[in-house]
Amino acid sequence: MSIFRRTVLGAPRFAGLVRSTNAPSSRLFSKKRNVAIGPGVFSASFDIAISKSFSRQTTPSASLFIEYVDRLRSSGVKHITADEIAEIYKYRGPDIPSPVLHVFDVREPYEWNEERIPSAIYTGRGNLEKEIEARVPNQNEKIILYCVNGTRSTIAADALTRMGYKDVSFLEGGLTAWKKKGLTLTKNYVDANAV
Repeated sequence: MSIFRRTVLGAPRFAGLVRSTNAPSSRLFSKKRNVAIGPGVFSASFDIAISKSFSRQTTPSASLFIEYVDRLRSSGVKHITADEIAEIYKYRGPDIPSPVLHVFDVREPYEWNEERIPSAIYTGRGNLEKEIEARVPNQNEKIILYCVNGTRSTIAADALTRMGYKDVSFLEGGLTAWKKKGLTLTKNYVDANAV
């Protein structure tokens, strides 16, 4: 019976700990494993590279994302302030949906379930591009998008503009700015303590 031995990774076995070149805060080391495959037919020696991370490892910076959002804002993605939306609502009333004004909440479902801007429609950021045509077939109607602070809605406004919608804005400062102005919110839940 012959035994065939092979190094799976194709690299020489590591004698000790070797610092990884692509992950400076981790170490790679090799463990030798002998595995028999079949009843005495084949045996192999495997070098297994295992990455061991240290607690000092830092999370990647979000600076690329922040720069991206800032570029979108400076590239012509339109914004609207909470006061400007409140002015529109003053003329038509906040609970009367308008056929020419669409306010979309692009936050997560749990955020929507807490509170929202009156007459807003929930779509969520992940479904917006897929659902927008059914909700707003006319690409010339005004669309306002909001999230918590304006970041997700900036990206969403850019996406809708690229899809061909002509009058898309994001709420500058998001729902946070709306609340700071003391503007009306609709609660989507019943507070059990208030009953």
